[in-house]
Amino acid sequence: MSRDSKPTDKKRPKSRAKPRSRSRAKSQKTVGKRSRGWSRLALALLIVGCLVAGWKVGGGTVIQPYWEEHVLPRWTTWSRQLEELPVIRSVREAYASRRSTEKNPVFSESRPNAAILSSDPLPPPPYPIPGGAPAFYPDGPTVTGVGTLPNHKPTETRNDVAALQTQPASVAHPDIQAIDLAIDKAALDAVPDLPGVQDALEAQVALTSHGISSGSLDGLWGEQTAAALRAFQMQHGLEQTGRLDLETRQHLILEGPLLVTRRIQAVDIGDLTQIPSTWLAKSLAPALNHETLLERIAEQHHAHPRLILELNPDINWNFVPLGMVCQVPNVQFPAPRMAARIRISLSGRYLRAFDHEGNLLAHFPCSIGRVAERRPVGDLHVTVVVENPDYTFNPSIFPDSEEGRTLGRRLILPPGANNPVGVAWIGLDRPGFGIHGTPEPELVGRTESSGCFRLANWNADYLRQLVWVGLPVSVEL
Repeated sequence: MSRDSKPTDKKRPKSRAKPRSRSRAKSQKTVGKRSRGWSRLALALLIVGCLVAGWKVGGGTVIQPYWEEHVLPRWTTWSRQLEELPVIRSVREAYASRRSTEKNPVFSESRPNAAILSSDPLPPPPYPIPGGAPAFYPDGPTVTGVGTLPNHKPTETRNDVAALQTQPASVAHPDIQAIDLAIDKAALDAVPDLPGVQDALEAQVALTSHGISSGSLDGLWGEQTAAALRAFQMQHGLEQTGRLDLETRQHLILEGPLLVTRRIQAVDIGDLTQIPSTWLAKSLAPALNHETLLERIAEQHHAHPRLILELNPDINWNFVPLGMVCQVPNVQFPAPRMAARIRISLSGRYLRAFDHEGNLLAHFPCSIGRVAERRPVGDLHVTVVVENPDYTFNPSIFPDSEEGRTLGRRLILPPGANNPVGVAWIGLDRPGFGIHGTPEPELVGRTESSGCFRLANWNADYLRQLVWVGLPVSVEL
């Protein structure tokens, strides 16, 4: 066509090949991205699987030392640097100030030391019954440690372990009358400078140093604390009132700081175990250790988890970095001595150990069998003492268990703090009966067992050091 020629009116048809090729290329690119994404995910899962397998096989010799030496220190340093940021610090301060102005519900939902138990074999408690309600009533006024714990302030020591110095404290609430159940206020006001414990938590910690347990330490006055006070009064030849009266205060004195600090280490979190829900899965687990760090810290210091939360309101227990410092009760049993006999009171729901001269060595809250006809009343003897026992699941003992009926066979569960019999087993010469620990120490003395005598793990382990094969055990109504 020449330059002078006019263009024709016929339009050239648009080519659709190019857009089609662009769409196909875009689709292929998207598919390629997705394929690479899935490949990366599969590679990541493969790496994680190899790490887990390597940890199972050689974690104790290769991976774990490298982790503790290189990874965890850096992570701890980063966590501390993050906490020092002004924004994080201001948020934490605002949160702490808000908590201080609000009512603390730590002990309001579950009050283990205020549960109503069956009648005590000793003389009835002399405390009043306000408003006609039971003396230790679950729905009455809640006495918490909120008014007393802030008076315990930390001081530094040479070995970088701070202790909280105690000061006289009182529950400053005009409507709370439950404190009268355990403290003779007139006697305290008459001699305000008298040495001795000042509140429920101090009494519970001080009693432990005499081998007397009030259950999980919670800072509340309750029936188990009153029973522990009666045991202490019997131990020292005092009138068994079950109250923190003037004469009892003169003898019950803290031998050290009420609270101490503890630094979280790798050994505290290294073997935490997620506990399966079925008997079969539990039998296949390598161990039944503590499930959470909070559970472990609370149990090692004889405390209710809510008390640990109360003492450490700024700690997120779902993620606690190494080196974190927390406050815990300063509890310690006396050096164990050989017991001469054990007495178990079914009505009082406690166990006591005595020496050859009849002196009280230990007093523990105790759960008993739910079926009265199966409770082994009378004289028994210790036949075996086992530390960290395994547990045999027998379906015939759990007739209501659908899993047990389906399995139709026995299972062996590994040892650990969450083993059904805890960390100690003291067998008796009655088939199937014994004294043992429990994975739920907060429920001891309040719930009933299948027939055995159940103690908190720390109490069962201490009792294990007092007993011997052939030791007489008397079970009384």
